[in-house]
Amino acid sequence: MKILDFVFDFGKASLNGTGGLCRVRTYAGKDSKPVTFLTELDKNDGQSVTNAVEFIIEKLILDRGFNNHIFIEHYERDNNVFFHDTFYIVFIKNQKPKWNQLSQIEVENLIGNDNFTDLKNDRSSKNERILKQADSIRFKRNPWIDSPYQQSDSFIQRKLSIEKQMKSKNDLIKLVESKCIEQNLLTFLKQDLSFFGEVYSNPEDEYIVFSEFPIENGSKDKNGFIDFVVFTGRSRMDVILIEIKGANFNLFNQNGYQQPHADISKAEQQIRDRLEAVYYKDMSSFRKQCHIFRDEAENGKSTFKNYLVGAEGKLLVDPNKEIKIRTVIIGGRTQDDQKESLERHKFERAHTIPITLESWDTWIRKLKRENQFEIISVISY
Repeated sequence: MKILDFVFDFGKASLNGTGGLCRVRTYAGKDSKPVTFLTELDKNDGQSVTNAVEFIIEKLILDRGFNNHIFIEHYERDNNVFFHDTFYIVFIKNQKPKWNQLSQIEVENLIGNDNFTDLKNDRSSKNERILKQADSIRFKRNPWIDSPYQQSDSFIQRKLSIEKQMKSKNDLIKLVESKCIEQNLLTFLKQDLSFFGEVYSNPEDEYIVFSEFPIENGSKDKNGFIDFVVFTGRSRMDVILIEIKGANFNLFNQNGYQQPHADISKAEQQIRDRLEAVYYKDMSSFRKQCHIFRDEAENGKSTFKNYLVGAEGKLLVDPNKEIKIRTVIIGGRTQDDQKESLERHKFERAHTIPITLESWDTWIRKLKRENQFEIISVISY
């Protein structure tokens, strides 16, 4: 017979270092001696039963009169097929706990078959009464316990400022569907660099985006710029170099050979030219220069005409560690998603310096911001 079943509040951990919640179930043992199970709860907001067991037992004895009880530490292992709960009988000697593991058969022999069946079937995670009791205690301690993490005022201020300037995803879709040329897309994206932070920042909101990023060494091109660059990451900084092309052509030629369009090949060569010097001649100088640009941007002293620092403000990266360079080409339109996915994979793996290839269709899918319309049809050229 079950005598008691309740959620036990053994204190708020922040007040004295010891505290939390557990479920307490007491059954009459075969010899009529009460057997009390101390069950760990998913909603426990403090110490685990294991770490606080001597305190829990002492408090039950002093506050609730649980003298002469057998105490068993109990961990439920919810599984639809097998019963894998674990049980440990607890002895307190000189205010220190000692545990002896019990098998399921030993527990059943201790409390009887009917009580053991009740223990097996009454799962804490599905018992509404127990869940409500646990929530009631938790919310009294902290009414905001299940609320989203509260960001700092400075983060919220920066986030709101970025959101205020954001272009809609739908505006970009309309531009792409109009078969616009590269220059029009560049002009649009330069007005909202958060597009790139949204897609590539990891962790979220920890990024710096630059447009017209100078990589002059190794360039056969007089301007020596990469269209957009994203700094992000933790510890080792990710440096993501992005070249974009227009939306006025198909990503792959529809001639049976599935070769990338000439503009894609041109972007590939531009990236290769500019990175050759970085990889093979002076990676150390490039890394140092990137961190100089990062530090200047974080402190509002950047000489770049167009850059954006994410809502987190500063990146948690180590200037003494190697950077990770990634490259992306965005351009053209998708005609056959399944077939082109394989071709893009072949293209990406065919280069010593890995390049991620995206059509405007595949790249837009990665945007998280909401839009009113989706691309409904693919335009044929």
